[in-house]
Formats: sequence, C-alpha cells, structure tokens
Amino acid sequence: MSAGTPFPPPGPPHGSPLAPPRAITGRDVFLTIGFALLLFFAGSLVAMQVVRPDAMLGPHRQFVVLLQLALMAFAMLGAVYLVPIRRSGLSWRDLGYVACDPRWIKRALLMAFVLVPALLAFGYFFRQVMPKTDTPDIVTMIAPAGFSWIVAATIILYAGFLTPVAEEIFFRGLIYGWLRRHMGPMGAAVLTAAGFAILHQRLEAVIAAFFTGLILTWFYEKSGSLLPSIALHQALNATQLVLVYLSVGMAPAPAA
Repeated sequence: MSAGTPFPPPGPPHGSPLAPPRAITGRDVFLTIGFALLLFFAGSLVAMQVVRPDAMLGPHRQFVVLLQLALMAFAMLGAVYLVPIRRSGLSWRDLGYVACDPRWIKRALLMAFVLVPALLAFGYFFRQVMPKTDTPDIVTMIAPAGFSWIVAATIILYAGFLTPVAEEIFFRGLIYGWLRRHMGPMGAAVLTAAGFAILHQRLEAVIAAFFTGLILTWFYEKSGSLLPSIALHQALNATQLVLVYLSVGMAPAPAA
C-alpha cells in the first residue's frame, strides 16, 4: 500500500449518486466502538438470564457460539447504524459499501482458494508446536459430541455470511476509513488488522486474523469498495466451517 489521495477518487458534489464519500470523524469512530461494546454486553447480560449455567458443556456449546455470533453482528451493525448513519448522516456508501469492478470479486474469491489451505496448514502447525491447554479448541466449541446439524447450518450462515459483513463495515469501512486519513494506508492497515485480530481471542486465531486482516484491507484499498473484502471474508469463514463440520460428521464413530 502506498500513501496517496484518499479513495475513492474525487467526484461530483455530495448528494448525487456518484458523490465522493464524506469523511468519518474520530468522534464517530469512538462513539461507535463504545455503542458496540454497550450493545454486546447488554445483550450478553440478557442472554445470561435465559441460557442455562451448563450451556458450555456438551452439545450446548453450539448454542452459546451461535448466540455470541448473533450478538456480535447485532452490536457492530447496530452501533454503525446508530452513530455514523443516524446521528452523523453518513451513508453506507461513505463507509465503503459501494459497487466495484466485478473482477475484484473474482480476484478475492481466487485468493480464498490460496488462503484456506494456508490457514489450515498454519493451524495444524501451530497446534503441533504449542503446548496443550485446557481451553477448548474451535472444533470442540462449534462441533461438540452430539451437535445439532441445524445449529451447525445456522452457525455457517451467521459466521460465514452475516458476521463478515458486520466486521468489514466496522473494521475496514469505519475504523480503517478514519485511520487512513490520519496516518496513511500502511499504518492504518496494521492498526485495523491488530484490532480485528484481538477480536478473535485465541492466540492461533489472533495471528491468522492479523495477516488475513492485512489482505482484506489490501483488497479494500485497491478496489475502493468493501465488496471484495466481504466476498473474501465470507469465502474464508464459510469454507473453513464447512470443512470442520464435514470432517467431524464423516469421522468414524469411536469403538464401544
């Protein structure tokens, strides 16, 4: 990424369909982050009143993961809608949700074919060299013994398609869009990828998400649209989830 004029390039005055995006302010960014945290924790408190204490045991883990995914997407999109959209009058286009050359979508999907095996190989290598911990891995969380295929399909829909839209608008569209105006694309890409990575919590996922975040930002930077980043993000998440569930579902049952 090279520093230059903020994208997309200048166009007609604001208000026309081809108007340049309005600037995102730091106030909008910090208020949106605060509202997202507030919505997530408020939703979590409500969920704790209806979710059984033993929900993290056995097949019930799937329901907790599904609930977390739903709350996260709701918090991010809800905060973006409440602050930049409703309060400040920005549009989704101002946050990068605009049409782009279809070739960028194709390039993003081709990149997914490269990244999926690379991420799977990294995960396998990481688990071999790192000491074992008592923290459940992602397979145990989303596909515990006796898991529900209906919930599995719902998780794939949420994590594979809805969550990437929320995360790309929140991180690339909002945070990167603001940071880029103050420190250029390179520094903004690193900071945005770091924030995106921290969201994934587990060390293995944090490392993978950081480098994936840089690639997602590159697609946004070069295309001037979030659509390629969303397509790549969706392809990565959905493919990896499908592979996990297929590997668990097709595994031979343990001998009695």
